[in-house]
Parts: sequence; structure tokens; C-alpha cells
Amino acid sequence: MATGELATAAQPVPAISDIDVQITTAKTYKRDIKSCIARIREQIFADEETTRACWYSKPVGKKKDEQTGTWEMKFADGPSIRFAEIAAAAWGNLHSACRQEPYTGTQVIGKAVVWDLESNNRHEEEVRKSIVTKAGKQYSPSDIANAGLGAQSIALRNCVMRVIGRGQLKSIADDVESVVKQKLGKLDSTKIRQKIDNALSYFAEKQIDEKALCWLLGVESREVIKVSDLMQAGRIKTSLDEGSSDAAELLTDYYAELKADAASELDDPDAAMDKAVAADSTEF
Repeated sequence: MATGELATAAQPVPAISDIDVQITTAKTYKRDIKSCIARIREQIFADEETTRACWYSKPVGKKKDEQTGTWEMKFADGPSIRFAEIAAAAWGNLHSACRQEPYTGTQVIGKAVVWDLESNNRHEEEVRKSIVTKAGKQYSPSDIANAGLGAQSIALRNCVMRVIGRGQLKSIADDVESVVKQKLGKLDSTKIRQKIDNALSYFAEKQIDEKALCWLLGVESREVIKVSDLMQAGRIKTSLDEGSSDAAELLTDYYAELKADAASELDDPDAAMDKAVAADSTEF
């Protein structure tokens, strides 16, 4: 579900009489779970673009690998807002709504509710997103609005997944990754390079340059980006597109590392000079 679309998706809670009619209708025309699962699967795997948009990922910080001693980026990932939108539409007999609460000055608050009118299973959720940079500067009005829509999106996705049940959707979610990997694995080296170029262009438009993207993917440079890295880049793209995260949030630790490196070089001017000479050297 695109972030901007949620503004029109949020509906006022119906009157009691309307709810009664919906409940009666839901219990009269009960869902066939096997048919619902089949419809969800059909829509999610209808085309490559939709399949890719059904899984998101965002970095949550680096963790030290005890075996290798290296620090590796760790990610939170799972079914995306688009996945939940498709699932909710195919599942049927659901009432859903979301809204944004007044922001606090440092956070926006998105709330959502999903109610299964057939089983009377109802879940509400609140999601908060920061609207202040690490330097303490508040986001621009347009970025605050986008963060608010993103918070609503996440809250609605979480409610859908809770009400339908992750167990019902697990096999489909598992297949999303394998299908994307299979499609990328069939590409030749020329098309892989084109995919990498397209990814770099996309992230540059989102204020994430090549060096920052390589940091996110845990690679030294674009030359060593593999199919698995392209898959991760696609999942991060989904998190940006749907409003689950933004460039400032993704790169908080990256900028902190750059700042720490700069401070370290000030403390050790000889090391800084060596680094500058190495960067300026020319091989013959």
C-alpha cells in the first residue's frame, strides 16, 4: 500500500446500526479460507514488481559476529504494508480504519484498528515515529506529514497481520523471498549490473549516496554487490516507498560513524595525513 493512499483509506467508525448490518452480512456470507489464501497468493505473485513490494527490510544496527570478530549489519524485515493490503482485501469481512493523533513535537502517532466481523476478533495498535533528527532539528512540515502517514501504514499492517494470523500467511510470506531470488538468479551479468545501476540511482534520489548504500548492505563497493545484496536493497527500497523508514532514520548510525572517524582523525593528525596521501597517490 503506497504511503499516500492511506489518507483516503482512513474512514470514520460506522454507526452501530451500520456495524450490525456488516456483522450480519459477514456471518451470512462466511469466507472460505482456502479460497482466500489462493486469492492472496495469486495477487502477490501476479508480477515481479508486486512480489518485490511485499517484503520490507530496514537496518537496526550492527552486531559483532563472535566467530569472525567483524561487525555486521542486522536487519528487521517481514511482510510489507503492500502484503497486508492484499491479504486484507482477499480475506474479506474485515472492517479497518486508521487515523493520526496530534503530534507531540518530537513524534507523530498513528493509530489503526482492524475488526474481523465474522469471528469478532478485533485488534488496535499505536505506532510512534520520531520527527526529530539526531542533531535535535525538527523535520520539515512535508516530512512530518509523510512520517504521520507512515505511522498509520505500519499500525494498519500490524493489525491486519494480527487479526488474520501470521500462521495463515506464513507459506506465502516464505515464498516471496524464494521467488525474488529465483528471478534474480536467472539474470546474466549485464542485467545484474543494470539492476545495480538502477538501485544506485533510486537511492541517490532518496539522499542515500553510493557509499552510504554500500554501508547499509555491508559491502566495500558497488563492484562486490551480489544477488543477495540486490535483494536486500530491494527490501530497503520497499521500506522507503511505504513510509516504514526514511533516509535520516536509515543512516543515523552511518553518520555517527563518520563523525566518530572525523573526531579520531583530529586526535591523530599523522593517521589523517597518511589517509590523505594514500587517497591522493597514483599508481603507474
